[in-house]
Amino acid sequence: MLKFFQATVAAILLLHAAPALAAGWLIFDIAGDAQLTRGREVTPLSASKHLLTEIAAGDSIATKGNGKVTLVSTATNDAFEIGANAVVAVGEKELKASKGTFTQQKGYALPKKKPMAMAGLVMRGDPHRECLKITRGTATATHTLTPTLQWQNTCDGNPVRLSLFSGEGLVLEQEVNGGELTVPQGLLGYGQRYVWLLETRRRDQLAAAAFRTLPEETAATVAGLLGKPCCRRDDLAGHLSDLFFLRDQGLTELADEKQAVLAREYPEIDINTALGR
Repeated sequence: MLKFFQATVAAILLLHAAPALAAGWLIFDIAGDAQLTRGREVTPLSASKHLLTEIAAGDSIATKGNGKVTLVSTATNDAFEIGANAVVAVGEKELKASKGTFTQQKGYALPKKKPMAMAGLVMRGDPHRECLKITRGTATATHTLTPTLQWQNTCDGNPVRLSLFSGEGLVLEQEVNGGELTVPQGLLGYGQRYVWLLETRRRDQLAAAAFRTLPEETAATVAGLLGKPCCRRDDLAGHLSDLFFLRDQGLTELADEKQAVLAREYPEIDINTALGR
């Protein structure tokens, strides 16, 4: 079930074996407020920027509020979720919590023995290189269980391999031509978080992103809101209220689209100022 994820992580391990940083872990998911401390440098973590980032022995990760971070060990191939309000020190093969807890994630866990076919898998380049860039379905919430995931692939023009994961394991694996895929019905559930990976055919470029689905009741409210006509000149306050609601629910992509429409319809209004941003 996790065959592609096993190959993907094996490839990442080879990519990150450079002597500049002896990485012991890779970030596989980030949700909420979290930060990485490396020496004296503190870096806020986000799912839009730091998936597949190397984490080395001596680093520490702290979460605040409901923040969570999932790490995959390059030594054991197991995955662990650092829970809310936690401070975790990273070792070469183990984690140690001075505050809060971390738990093993079976859905992301990998077998300790890799298939022989993986031995010849070689990664070239940078997994964050711009030739493979995710443009939709990243660091956002969605009100639909059939979201459209989009990306730009200027690496080689060939199809990409897309794999979608929940905390329970692989949900979808598919080779895709073009730059988008609408998730089929029946695969996603309400109130869940998902991570998806793209891999070029030559397996020399990777991209990763995460999104979450809203609870069912909230999703229904959003669907009703999106059905409202836009944009009556006498109802700017109502549309600003709707826009604030979308942002408050973490629907970043929908909110950005609605704000762009409002900016065109009300050019005399600074929408960010009107929202108090």
